[in-house]
Amino acid sequence: MAVTIQTPWFLSCTISPGILSDEVVASATTASGKGFSLFVPSVYVYFTTGDNRELKKGIDYTSIIGEAQTKAFLTVNVLDMNSDLAMVSLPTQPLESSQTVTVRRDQLRAAA
Repeated sequence: MAVTIQTPWFLSCTISPGILSDEVVASATTASGKGFSLFVPSVYVYFTTGDNRELKKGIDYTSIIGEAQTKAFLTVNVLDMNSDLAMVSLPTQPLESSQTVTVRRDQLRAAA
């Protein structure tokens, strides 16, 4: 089955406060299970609503995440995809890898 690659897609991640007031640290894992993290402007971060269906941009994300890690979604561009895996371009360069990583397809959520 062919998959239409649309922009944007959302990668499941955890976030915590960043150094600057308008950024967060997003952490996720590659398809091989290797973790990666990146500082990213908060405009790339979305949260789910109470029913877990609709994604909302975290306008006042500091009140949502406080000091702890919080589950969220990071905006990514899908470059290639098959039934199990997807190659995505992250919004910024991770500390541990290149800006392009391969993730499991079930870590992604399509834009509505």
